[in-house]
Amino acid sequence: MSETGAAAAADAARPSPQDSLDELERNKAVLRRLYELFNTNSLDGLDDLAGPDLAAMLRGAIPRARQAFPDAPWVVHDLIAERDTVVMLWSRTGTHGGSYQGVEATGRPIVQKGARVFRLEDGKAVETAAYGNDLEVMRQIGAMPSPSATRA
Repeated sequence: MSETGAAAAADAARPSPQDSLDELERNKAVLRRLYELFNTNSLDGLDDLAGPDLAAMLRGAIPRARQAFPDAPWVVHDLIAERDTVVMLWSRTGTHGGSYQGVEATGRPIVQKGARVFRLEDGKAVETAAYGNDLEVMRQIGAMPSPSATRA
């Protein structure tokens, strides 16, 4: 094959810019649907959105999070996608109504904010890493002193 033919074949195999944009939007849509499941307290359809390992982890983590803060839905503020990665910025506002990190329900209000990074393969989330303000939540429920209290 000539150099020109090889270059043409490589260009044909490369996704078009529109195909790439469509994939990014599909990846973001997967995560929107995933968090809709979390907010309805149902994990039906989870296997359509997450790979087996991540789905198994979420089947344990989401019910615990919902039990700890039953009136605190996740609000998705932004989704940023690049290649196979999507970053989600989220928050939750609600009441500490169940055990959280070993602290029984206090009835105190909480505001939790965070970011979660997902990697997707074949239209499913397969890996995730969370970044949040769990220490601040522990302060809000009275399990830890506020920074100002520790300086006094």
